Amino acid sequence: MGGNEIIEEVTPMGGGNIVVGGQGGSIDGILTSVGGKIIEVGEGI
Repeated sequence: MGGNEIIEEVTPMGGGNIVVGGQGGSIDGILTSVGGKIIEVGEGI
């Protein structure tokens, strides 16, 4: 996971997870690293 620390986890529209961390990594699903934020696209999007 690249040694990221999960600072905050919220549930946006679509049921995905936004994990505020550092470098992008592969957790589960589709991850997009934007401005130091790892956005995990889950079901419903």
